[in-house]
Amino acid sequence: MKISKLSIRYKILLILTVIPAAALLAYLMIALKVFKDDKVAYVFDTTSQMSSSIAGQLKTRLDNIVKLTQPILQDLGQYQDFSRISRAFLQFDSSLQSMAIMVWDDSLQGYKVGPVLEKDPYTFEKFWGQWKVQWNPSMIQLFMNQTVVSNPFLDDRFVLVQKIDRVGAHPYLVVLLFQLTDLAQQ
Repeated sequence: MKISKLSIRYKILLILTVIPAAALLAYLMIALKVFKDDKVAYVFDTTSQMSSSIAGQLKTRLDNIVKLTQPILQDLGQYQDFSRISRAFLQFDSSLQSMAIMVWDDSLQGYKVGPVLEKDPYTFEKFWGQWKVQWNPSMIQLFMNQTVVSNPFLDDRFVLVQKIDRVGAHPYLVVLLFQLTDLAQQ
């Protein structure tokens, strides 16, 4: 049936049906776009707030670990090894698993593992066996910032490498291995 053969009444009825349907379709498309954009913004805001919260908790924990290690490092500076006092300090923080000093070796033209302090025997040795293949500290970042934190295994174990300057010698690199299970679960 041709539209021109329709009566004027049916033409008006058809127009009055198509115009609201088209308006409803346009409204539906706009509403879906606004809903999608709003949902993306909500997820971004929520994730951003959670990330900021976790970052603040991580920074606080890292600051506490670094403060805990200061007496140990001062003790190390006097005796060139970890003393019983240092071992006692290690027990204060449940997350700190081990601590090692990387010392410069002229024959290797690089750093090697020096004194090691650990809560459980062979903790650092197991870690170092896995990590030494990929251990390539960003020396520029380390020497500019003094401290580099990484999560090499993408689990709850973190590594903090801190540079300790020495007069007339290569700096020590202090490697702290710590576990933050509570933050990794968030």
